[in-house]
Amino acid sequence: MIDGSLFDKLEEIGRIIRGDKRPFGGLQMIISGDFFQLPPIGPLAPDGTHREPTMAFDAQSWSRVIPDINRFELSKVYRQADSTFVRLLNRLRKGLVDDEDVERLVACNRPLNFKDGIEATQLFNTNAKVRNHNNARLAELPGPLHTFEAQDIPGRDSQGRGLSPGEATELLDRRTTWPQELNLRVGAQVMLLTIFLSYCGPVTQQVLVGIVEDLITESERKAQGIPLASCCGWFPRPPTIKFPVVRFVRIRGSKPPPERVMVAFAQKEIRNANHETHAIRKQVPLSLAWYVSPAIPAGSTIADGTRRAWTVHKSQGQTLERVKIDLSSTFAEGDTSVVAFEAQARLNVEQDRHILPFPAQVMVSQRVQTWYDQLARSKVKAEVNEVKEERL
Repeated sequence: MIDGSLFDKLEEIGRIIRGDKRPFGGLQMIISGDFFQLPPIGPLAPDGTHREPTMAFDAQSWSRVIPDINRFELSKVYRQADSTFVRLLNRLRKGLVDDEDVERLVACNRPLNFKDGIEATQLFNTNAKVRNHNNARLAELPGPLHTFEAQDIPGRDSQGRGLSPGEATELLDRRTTWPQELNLRVGAQVMLLTIFLSYCGPVTQQVLVGIVEDLITESERKAQGIPLASCCGWFPRPPTIKFPVVRFVRIRGSKPPPERVMVAFAQKEIRNANHETHAIRKQVPLSLAWYVSPAIPAGSTIADGTRRAWTVHKSQGQTLERVKIDLSSTFAEGDTSVVAFEAQARLNVEQDRHILPFPAQVMVSQRVQTWYDQLARSKVKAEVNEVKEERL
């Protein structure tokens, strides 16, 4: 979410670059978003705190760029077929939770048990919780620890300047979800950070979670007839390195995965503004996934391995087969909306949903509520005027 100040700056840049006084220099803009979700971060004050942010609709150029007639509220939910649950999600998003909604949410606070041993991934809304809990679960497992160090390859920036190794690593940490260091043991629950084409096909928003069942060499893989994940097929596998063999959870309505799959080295490339290589990271594309914290890109697919978990804001746009959601530490207006609306709306069935302590308060920005109310009134007014014109 961008704030009003940045929106104005981008609009002005468009006019300057194109030498055109029209909004955004005459560019046709498609702007989408949900103001009920987390607000932008406010400007930094001298005392180190953040001032209250301005919303994009507070921008001086907002009404010029998007007049009332061009504003639409999209209301149809495509990823959740349960109409009752859709109603609950929309009410939660707007802070209009009633007793019936609370009762249904409280009823979701019950254990989830699955016969295949793969647990529901738990969503937290802070990276610290995710990191600490995943590391604790890994430490509980017996057996040797296997560590995979990433190989970072510097490229060039858009001005043609070569990056130093440190700059490449910093860029990759910031722009990718692939970890610098990946620690695994047999029994670790993991998430695939790239697309398993032979399984998911064109579906890039589905998250694959599984269990590490073994760590073996390439020669052992061939001897046992274990398939290699399609994302790893092009990269050398040193004969002495043991790679994880993962059993992934089956996704409803999708082609079933092989019984077990080896996940070996793959690479993630970041390109500069000229579509040239900015930096490359070679790594085993997995991260720990007992706990995650929603905001993750896919195609990248999820979970920042450095943060070791999906935080609630990283799950936006993703589909999880099994999930626990912790709402006990929501800390900002719209935070509960992001956790519940974005994460739950992507769940396939209610039986695979476990919501931990539901907070008594659901924080919604009154400024945002007022803006949406005005949007609804302006639409009604426009429709009335349109009917009057037709009758005339």
